Amino acid sequence: MRVLPLLLLAAVAWANDDLEARIGAAEKAEEIRALRVEVDAIAEARPQDPRTATLLRRLSRAFRWHLNDDETAVALLERAAAIPDTDLDVEECLVLGDARLEERRYEAAREWLARALAKGNAQGDDAFLLDDVRNSMGHTLEGLGRFEEALGFHEAWRPQTFCGNCNAAMEQPRRVSVDRCRYRVGLVEHALRSLKEQFTDPSPLAGPADEAFALYAEICVREDRLKELRETHGKLTPALRDAYAPALALAEAFAARDAHAVVRAVADDPVLDRGILAVAGRMLDDIGPKATGPLVTAVEKGGPGAWMLAGYSHLHGALPALRARLQEEGEDGRRYWLRWAIVRLEAVR
Repeated sequence: MRVLPLLLLAAVAWANDDLEARIGAAEKAEEIRALRVEVDAIAEARPQDPRTATLLRRLSRAFRWHLNDDETAVALLERAAAIPDTDLDVEECLVLGDARLEERRYEAAREWLARALAKGNAQGDDAFLLDDVRNSMGHTLEGLGRFEEALGFHEAWRPQTFCGNCNAAMEQPRRVSVDRCRYRVGLVEHALRSLKEQFTDPSPLAGPADEAFALYAEICVREDRLKELRETHGKLTPALRDAYAPALALAEAFAARDAHAVVRAVADDPVLDRGILAVAGRMLDDIGPKATGPLVTAVEKGGPGAWMLAGYSHLHGALPALRARLQEEGEDGRRYWLRWAIVRLEAVR
């Protein structure tokens, strides 16, 4: 009487092995999406089976590595993590931590990243991967207002890829993160000196340090040192003066508490650094409720730059305009930034 159930179990195990192998071999988008249909059917039939978790994790990796579809990859990992006894690896914990960080769900991000650090340290995992975890943990702790701890993480990690240009490009925002935290813990002069070193003598591999100048400008305005900012900008080389002119205009607008000018300075730039958008978002928050109107107008009439600016602010009044644009927008890439901004604003209490 027990032979048939055992044969069925063996058949299911063989089918799982075959499907896992096919997922591992798949590289083309149509193959991977077709495999998802099979995995979804198994997940519906056996939602708590550990073998289902294995398939979901393998398929998540395929979406991440071959399709660059992080949204789907995260959704698959979340389904796998919900199955009892699923033991995600360091990279998978980092993926979920980064997803929560992007959504401003900082406590959830901290939990996943702490799990990644504990697992990685215990297993002696790849130093490159653990440095990515430390970087994300620094930003997460900033989001939680724990700036002294965040400073320690930002100071500790170093970019360690095999590409000098990539390392230089990653080192710039790392140093800016260090100085952002220094400012928040009261080390004002230290932060300003360090930032000035970065933007007056930028890395030849990474190019002008726009984000460093933008943060320097923000701090100068907040510390009532606008004259010093203008003098510093005036002493730069012509090329650097031109490169940093948009950030100077942003600071001038903030000093005047001109929300319209702050929005204009960044909302229409299609290639603006996300660090500068974060600076502009903080400026709008500081200007207060009167900044909502100009931001809403930009969201209604603009594109991803305006939507990202809304996502970097805490101005809930922009949510109806973002939701309306999401209903109207048909292009997937543009819809992504609308959803991103909406999720981030919804997370702010």
